[in-house]
Amino acid sequence: MLILGLFLSIASAGVADDALNVHDRLLHATAWIRTTTQGVGTGWVVDAERRWLITNLHVVGDQDRVEAFFVDEKDGKPISERSYYLENQKKLHEDGRAVRGKVIRRSEASDLALVELEKLPSGIKALPLAENIPGAGQCVYSVGNRHDSDALWLFCTSEIRQVGRLTDGYFWRGKKLSADVPCLIAQSPILPGDSGGPLVNERCEVVGVISGFRQAPQATIAIQASEVRALLGEPKEAKRETADLIRKLSAATGWIRPNATEGRAGCWVVDHERRLVLATATGAGRSDQVDVLFPRADKGEIIAEASAYVDRIALRKDGFLARGVVLSRDPKRDLALIELETIPKDVGELPLGKQEPRVAERIHALSHPSGVELLWLYSSGSVRQTANVELVPATMGENEATKPRTLLLQIPHQAGSSGGPVVNDKGDVVGMLAAREGAQQQLGYAIASAELSAFLEAARPLFDPKTAKEHQLRGRYLMAHGRTETGLVQLAKAVSLEREAGMVRELCDAFHRTGRYDGAKKMAEINADQARIARALAALGEEKEARELATKLIEADRKNAIAWLARGSLGATKESLADLDEAIFLAPEMIEPYWKRAEVHEKLGDEEKALADWTRTIEMDPYSAEPIRRRAAVFLKKNEPKRAIADFERLVELRPTDAQAQRSLALAWLAAGDDAKALPAITAALRWKREIRTEILDDILKHGEALRVRWPDDPLKKLDWYKRALNVVSAASESGLVRLEIDGILEAKDAGEMERRIRVLARDTKN
Repeated sequence: MLILGLFLSIASAGVADDALNVHDRLLHATAWIRTTTQGVGTGWVVDAERRWLITNLHVVGDQDRVEAFFVDEKDGKPISERSYYLENQKKLHEDGRAVRGKVIRRSEASDLALVELEKLPSGIKALPLAENIPGAGQCVYSVGNRHDSDALWLFCTSEIRQVGRLTDGYFWRGKKLSADVPCLIAQSPILPGDSGGPLVNERCEVVGVISGFRQAPQATIAIQASEVRALLGEPKEAKRETADLIRKLSAATGWIRPNATEGRAGCWVVDHERRLVLATATGAGRSDQVDVLFPRADKGEIIAEASAYVDRIALRKDGFLARGVVLSRDPKRDLALIELETIPKDVGELPLGKQEPRVAERIHALSHPSGVELLWLYSSGSVRQTANVELVPATMGENEATKPRTLLLQIPHQAGSSGGPVVNDKGDVVGMLAAREGAQQQLGYAIASAELSAFLEAARPLFDPKTAKEHQLRGRYLMAHGRTETGLVQLAKAVSLEREAGMVRELCDAFHRTGRYDGAKKMAEINADQARIARALAALGEEKEARELATKLIEADRKNAIAWLARGSLGATKESLADLDEAIFLAPEMIEPYWKRAEVHEKLGDEEKALADWTRTIEMDPYSAEPIRRRAAVFLKKNEPKRAIADFERLVELRPTDAQAQRSLALAWLAAGDDAKALPAITAALRWKREIRTEILDDILKHGEALRVRWPDDPLKKLDWYKRALNVVSAASESGLVRLEIDGILEAKDAGEMERRIRVLARDTKN
């Protein structure tokens, strides 16, 4: 214990000494900058021999002359009071502590300015530029002169949160500065007046220039030192060094519901083999199907720019965007467990810590705060306290809210970026960022790992079933949430473990629902379930035998709903409707009779009743795609394209890779007269299935004919449509020959010639 205490005290002293040494260098090399228009900021000496000083362009503005104050001392101690420098300007100039300078270079692209000073105080040493870019989590230091402080040369210790490019830059006096410039995001509490200050590493090498901040808490922008080199005319040399812990965090952290508009919630992989991720219930939203986006990498480094994650089709094709089903929710503790359909092989998992962290223990976190162009922002901090805290307000009817075990953290955090992992120095998860907003920027809440473990244990039967009942539970849940194939496997596993009659019936119904009628018949025979045998015979086309068996069962028991359903499934007549009506009356909770009755109504031409039954089917089974597709088709037939559009959009949401769903959505937009909105759906359909090109070209021609009928005196309407649509087909095509042929079609002088050549292209594509 004594040896450990001695070691810690020595280590702490070493860190403190490093900071003191850095502070001394920064203090004397950094200046308070003022211009004749009272613009103020910070600057630092980059070349003592040439008396060069770096600051921000937005600090000097349009002024050519600046005034730089260097720290003065009294009795060997630095004088930091702002008032001293304002009241003693003449003396400071005489003593060489205040000097004039001229702006000799400017860069709007990087928001930097180079100032040549008339002289330098004796003993001033320049700050060297770092050769390497710091990685997320690396400790950095700065000195600045913020407006709201009575003291100058305020020293700040912080850490890098992320490295990337400042895609959108920022505005100053109507000018856009620093667009697409390499930057650092630091966990640093800066304000106006700090701009232009140096951000240095532990060797006091400048890694960036403090330039601004984003609305996200503790998200300070520093322009990378490579831009200073460019301003000085030196070559750019950058090499990113990322700590193993930060790399591990980034590789296991996702962005849940990337299309959501309410913040950018995170999640993280808790079990790679089972494709399980944990998130907050707030982040998961209300739907039981969600998308999770994982980071891309370039040469082993995370691509952090949000602009790199715009093309969702490419991301889904490449496996970075995965669909998942919410297996379990705990709204009171704000937790959600998600099982993904696929998961990138390079994605890692994070182990749950078994011990609660102590107060003052160091922690690391990753999140996607809004207001910053970069994702996967690293944060560091410490545990301020642990307590049972109300994270979600009590709902109506509850006496009090649940108070789960919670970590109160000294960390930049905001509600829109919940769900990110919080780990200790070992990389063990000690908590997950909660959605509760802190009362101040440096107060964050995290759901403790003990709560996460308890939640996972309660949900275990849904992802790791052991018994027949648990396999049945998992299978039933997955079947009800659109994962029919996986659900069917689980129900079959339950029957293999325990051939209980109820389990056999459920598997029989699952086989029937997925079109495996032979399997349904076999399960019905195991139970000697004559009604289900009759239903299977009807589905297999053995109409006579099915009708005889169903009729016999009905005569024996007129309350046998399955028998009525089996007979009602035969044909499309008024008698079929009567049988299905009886099945629904006897078992209104069954979905299949509504489905079958909707089909019969369609065949008999009663579209309104068909719509009512499709709607009821969708209400009972909201994750089944076919009823939504069928209802949308009826809406189109009734010339109600707007209602069809809503259904097809839901269908695309459920099945984002379904090219025919995208094509149907395009047709609905065309029917609504909005061909501009149809084009993105056409693009998506072609990108998911290039073989659909022939059908798309036919759709384009049919819409051209519709435009001719609608605008007989304006042939340019049709010609313009063909050009826009063909450009979309060309852009979505992977074949250079197809693109070349479309270029030739676009050279046609009239719509008739263009139509003829489109038909040739459609025929060639089909062949």
